[in-house]
Amino acid sequence: SYPFFFGQVFPRCILPEVLALARDKRVGTYIPAMADLGLMHILKGSKHGGLIRHCASNFIACLLQVLLPAQVKRGRGVDEACQNAIRIVLQHLSTLEPCHDRDQARAALSADLAELYRYVRTVAPSVALLDQLKACLTDGCCEQEERNDAEKQQQQEEKMEQEAKEVEEEEGGTEDMDTSEKKEQNP
Repeated sequence: SYPFFFGQVFPRCILPEVLALARDKRVGTYIPAMADLGLMHILKGSKHGGLIRHCASNFIACLLQVLLPAQVKRGRGVDEACQNAIRIVLQHLSTLEPCHDRDQARAALSADLAELYRYVRTVAPSVALLDQLKACLTDGCCEQEERNDAEKQQQQEEKMEQEAKEVEEEEGGTEDMDTSEKKEQNP
């Protein structure tokens, strides 16, 4: 059954296997619908950021390399297919509960999301959810960049404080030595 496949087998597949399955006429057509169920199960049930990123990245790769180009080649239903793909991705991103692994997974997906955004903007610029994907991409990148910047700034401040203490201690010791030398020279 396809729900079992997406819940149990899909997470274990590497990218070439996933793309081969997406190209299969029997399996490929079910990937978006089953991704809705299977990925949702994985995202809700797993707290492992690597698994989340792996599954979501493979799904986005299926969309970009096989499923959406096939729709474009057919010349019909492109907007609907792109809309559905973005809806699934946004829905899954919204289910990610905040925690360290999940934040890292979302940040790691930013390149895949940007690629999906560029592709859909090119082939179906009128898709309504495109702006939401862009906002999600921007927010996700900004959140991670802000966290990284805050951590770097805190580390720099701590380093500067430590250096200032060391300099203060050295100057304090030097002043005492200078003073003692001056005292010895004065008598």
